[in-house]
This record gives sequence, structure tokens and C-alpha cells, in this order.
Amino acid sequence: MAQLVNRLWPTRGGAWSRAALVLGLFVVALAGAGGSAGEADRPGLGGDRTAPAGERPAIGGDSLGAGPRRVAPKDGRRPAGVAGEATARAGIEQLLERRARAVLAKDERAFLATIDREHRAFVRQQTEHFERYVEIDEPLPLPKKVLSVRHHRNGFYKAKLDTGFGADAARVWIFRPVDGRWVHTEPQEQDLGERSTRHTAHFALRYYAWDDDVIDRVAELAEDAHEHVTGVLHWQPADKTTIYLVPTFGTWPGVGTGGQFTGTRDAFYATSLDTALLAADELSQEDQVFWSLSRGYAYLVHNLKVNIGSIPRWLSDGLAEAVAFDPEIRDHRLAAAVATRLFSLDELNRISHGREELKLQPWELAAAHDQWIGAVLFLVDRFGLERFWRYCQDYAGSGSLADAAQRVYGISFEQLDREWQEWAHEAYGDEPELHRRSA
Repeated sequence: MAQLVNRLWPTRGGAWSRAALVLGLFVVALAGAGGSAGEADRPGLGGDRTAPAGERPAIGGDSLGAGPRRVAPKDGRRPAGVAGEATARAGIEQLLERRARAVLAKDERAFLATIDREHRAFVRQQTEHFERYVEIDEPLPLPKKVLSVRHHRNGFYKAKLDTGFGADAARVWIFRPVDGRWVHTEPQEQDLGERSTRHTAHFALRYYAWDDDVIDRVAELAEDAHEHVTGVLHWQPADKTTIYLVPTFGTWPGVGTGGQFTGTRDAFYATSLDTALLAADELSQEDQVFWSLSRGYAYLVHNLKVNIGSIPRWLSDGLAEAVAFDPEIRDHRLAAAVATRLFSLDELNRISHGREELKLQPWELAAAHDQWIGAVLFLVDRFGLERFWRYCQDYAGSGSLADAAQRVYGISFEQLDREWQEWAHEAYGDEPELHRRSA
């Protein structure tokens, strides 16, 4: 599998500094998981592939009506009350300067003064973002320069920002003027407009009118993700898959990613373009959306093989992220994780079930989560993908990793664990030669 991943990923990858990784993956993980590790066993989307389309649940607020739409006149004049580009650029850059000063000073009150306080979900997310940023020892670039800005809809402005991570790493954030000052914000659901469907060869993309300007590009990325995931896993759904595109934190479902799939096998959520859900780092927006689409689709394919609600998260999350990650990012994460602490398969399993007796520090827990990826890569490299599917299926029926190992792999779980630790040390141990597992 590692070789296949590498052949399909090179056009999308790029170096990702470890410091950027720490902050960037926090936001991406929030987008990808939609909740804490303990939420994975909550009910999923509901419905199944046999439910008539009209009876399926209105995921993400399909039933809400459109918000007010302020469309620019056809003669090109701006609607009344819409700021020109120069005015918007100056106001937003002043805001970004205040935001950067607040972060560097670790002044949470000053930071929150730059956020739209009317949007509680966004304030909560940005507060968590601030807390994680100030914990990082190595300072990261902070966006201060506006590359372009335009009024989008309903008084919201899309500003393309120089994030400090390079020309390809620009991000689009949303701003609006409130009582004469600019604030960083995101639209609430009533501002997003109605849902529409964009069909591709393999997907039905459900998106808000807010995303009218990016849906064609997201559709292309979805088909790229289909080619990537099915090329790695050698299997694809028989029917067209529905993707619910999420443009805001407020519209992301409050369940763990695994929980999304316990009740459905024909749909998943993915991050849209031009949203603060996409972390500021060296990857392009398109690369991060491709990651979100690939990860969600890999979960869905896995769920069609075996109900992932009935197997440990290290098997389901590990496979999805092993498939989705750029190999360079994956290898750097695994090398850092092994250097932090190498966990046994039994420990990884207990951690994936939310067991607290190990009393891990946050960085140890992060290392364990990354080693879920490594453990799945080990199983596939050592025994092949087909037997990995069988291992998951056997566990789903028996509830015993040891019994499944004996029946599927023909060795004891203790022997399997010894081989895993030898493999991890060889591939990602001290001063690892990155990529040697996938050269």
C-alpha cells in the first residue's frame, strides 16, 4: 500500500515543517474528526443506501431556507453599503496586525476583540486555536497581508491572505464590518443559502449557495480523491456517494468521524474551499481539501468492507489517514511519534477505546494516534491488504484481536506485537531514513 500511496501523491505534496504540523493538524483534525476521541461511538448520520432519497435525513441543515441574498447590480456597481477593495483591504490588514500582536503577547482578551462575538461556535473554535498556538515553543508565521479581497454575499468578505508559508499557501478567511470595525468571522447557517447538488461521475456533492464560486474546483478534487483512494485500496463503492461539503465550523456535525459511518454507507462530510477550517501551513488549500475528501472516502470504503463502528479506532482511523496523507507528512509524523514513545499494539488498542489508565501526556496521546497509522501500514506491508480486511472482519465478529490474529495471520498476538515494534524501529527509529519503507 505504501508504494501505491507514493505513486499517487507526489503531485500534491510538499514539505511541511514540524512546527506548522503541530498547529495545522489541530485544525485539520477538528475538521476531519468533528469532535473528541470519545465521541466516535455516537450514532452516525442515520439512514442507509436503501432509504429513498426523499426520506434521508437533512444533514447539515438542508431543511433551512435561504438567507437574504444581496446580489450586485448587473451594471457592475457595488450594492449599497459594500466597501470597496481598498477600504476593505486597509481595515482587514489593521485587524490582522492587532490579531498578530495579541497572539505574540499571549493576550487572549485582545485576540478575542478581533473575532465576531455574535458567532459563538466560531469564538469557541478560535479560542481553542489561540490556546494551542501559544503553547508552541517555536513561533509560527501569522497572516498580516491581504493579497486580494472582495464582497462575497450578505455583507461578508472573502480575503485571500499571505500566511507566511509561501506563495502556494495562501488562505481565504472571512471578515465583515460590525459597528465601524472589521472582525474575523464565518457565516452562520442562515447566511449560507440553499443547498444544491453538483453531480460528478462518482459523487453527488451537496453544497450551500455560499460555495457557488468554488464548487467546480471541489468537484475536480473529489474525482481526484476517488482515483487516489480506489487506486490504493483496489475497491470502490458500487453506487454514487454523497458528499456533504462543510464551509464553516458551525455547520460541521458534532460527532466523531467514525461515528458518521455507523449508520450509513453512502455519504460523508468533507471540508470545502475558502474556509477557516483549512489550517495555515505550507500546503495549498486544494491539498488540504483533497486530504479531507480522501480521508472521508477511505472511511466509507472501509465501512463497506466491515462496519467500522464494530472495530477499534486504531484500525479505521489508521487506514483512513495512511491512505490520505502525503507520504512525506506521514513519515515525518511517524518518525516523531516513534521518537516520543513506541506503543505496543495492546496499548494502541486500549488508547483507541478511550482507556485512561495509561495516564498519557497530550504529546504522548498525539504520538499514539500517529502510531495508529504506522500499525495499519505494518499490517498491510507484512500481510497484505486482503488479510487486513479479513482481520477487521474477524475482530468485528469475535471482539478479540488475539483470536483474529491467530485465525487470519496464523501467529499469536504477542508475536504480532513483537513484529510491529521491530518494524517500527527499523522504519522510523533513531535517525530514520525517511521514505525507505516506500521507496
